[in-house]
Amino acid sequence: PATEAAATAVSTPEATPLPQATPTKLVANVGDPMPGCKVEEPLSILPAVKDTDRADGPANAPVTIIEYSDFQCPYCAQLEPILAKLKQTYGDNLRLIYRYLPLDGHDKSKQAADAAEAAGQQGNDQFWAMYTVLFEQQGTWSGFTADQFDSWVADQAKSLGLDTAKFATDYKSDAVAA
Repeated sequence: PATEAAATAVSTPEATPLPQATPTKLVANVGDPMPGCKVEEPLSILPAVKDTDRADGPANAPVTIIEYSDFQCPYCAQLEPILAKLKQTYGDNLRLIYRYLPLDGHDKSKQAADAAEAAGQQGNDQFWAMYTVLFEQQGTWSGFTADQFDSWVADQAKSLGLDTAKFATDYKSDAVAA
């Protein structure tokens, strides 16, 4: 007998605005009629965001995502379009913090981090532009030798409109060493 496949329409819900609240830790108080419901202090399990962190979004955004990542990690690269979609959807209600976490076995992890940081020496937007290129083109450069990567990343800096002489100097400097 013939079977008909029914097409099911999947609807995507509209983005719900994020609440304007500070994440908190709930602490129980003895004698409190609702134990565990008194707000005592901001919740944080990670080191506080610092001025030296690479940030995309306002400091007063109600939600901050701290990403510990490696530009050569394929799983980290899979997260990039998801984070980009979240930024697009929630705009100034979301702040993304990037922190380098080079993983063993990724031979160009440090070079890629240095390239992003060298781009960032020309402005925060330039850091995020290089961040995107490194993740989106990871399949292109991951198999390169160190010298091939250096050449490729210099070309990317040029295509992003960076001052290529400054980029080359910063890329090799101790100041940007990740």
